[in-house]
Amino acid sequence: MHSARFILLVVAAMFLGVRSAQAQLSGNTTGANAQSQTQSASSDEWQFQLSPYLFMGSVKGTTGIGSFTADVDVPFRDLIDELNFGFMGVLEARKDKLILLTDTLYMNLADSGALAGPLFSSAHADFKLFILDPEVGYRLAGGEAASFDVLAGIRYWHVRTRLEFRPGLLPGTEVERSKNWVDVVGGLRGRAHLSPRWFVVGKGDLGGGGSDFTYQLFGGIGTNLGSKASLILGYRHLKADYDGDGFLFDMAIKGPVVGFSFRF
Repeated sequence: MHSARFILLVVAAMFLGVRSAQAQLSGNTTGANAQSQTQSASSDEWQFQLSPYLFMGSVKGTTGIGSFTADVDVPFRDLIDELNFGFMGVLEARKDKLILLTDTLYMNLADSGALAGPLFSSAHADFKLFILDPEVGYRLAGGEAASFDVLAGIRYWHVRTRLEFRPGLLPGTEVERSKNWVDVVGGLRGRAHLSPRWFVVGKGDLGGGGSDFTYQLFGGIGTNLGSKASLILGYRHLKADYDGDGFLFDMAIKGPVVGFSFRF
């Protein structure tokens, strides 16, 4: 609910930014024409952007191998302790209206908890998550004031899960398995400037194929740190529901994001 409200606020701010920018541009036609000519001259060249980020999300859901399942609940306050290693980043290339981007995320997480049943006293879940999200996009509308893109691509998942059940009425046991799958995804992305320095961004997609259903929402606010760098603060919600071949991964990762963008 909180993430949905945040995304709605970002979308509203984007529309307000577009209207404000349109009003400013209509009052200065000469400046707009000069800006348009400059942008047209540079649109024929490839533009690149690298955005490393930290996704400080809570992880909650159910994972399972065969008949063994375990609930995973790692809140944000425990994420730093449980996150053994993580890497996140987006690489984007754009030429005129064509957009190519790849989002990469790797997390190594663990969680332990007591079980309600008497068969085992507690369970420990350790899983490694790798997501590669290459997409192709087209800029439907764009300028210095705002831009709006449509995107489509795939989301490749690699999940390795190890479940350790500690002794209760039954002796302890351990199971481990890896699974790969690919989802087809499509969505929209927008950006609007609130001022020469501040801007808002938003992105959402959904899809499926390998998993029953996957989606993500992101909304944030950013500030330019010069002509080549930006700082972005936002909120992201990433969800996947995969259940097949005796492997279960029904997980949601959601929480704040902080990242830097470098243009070159």
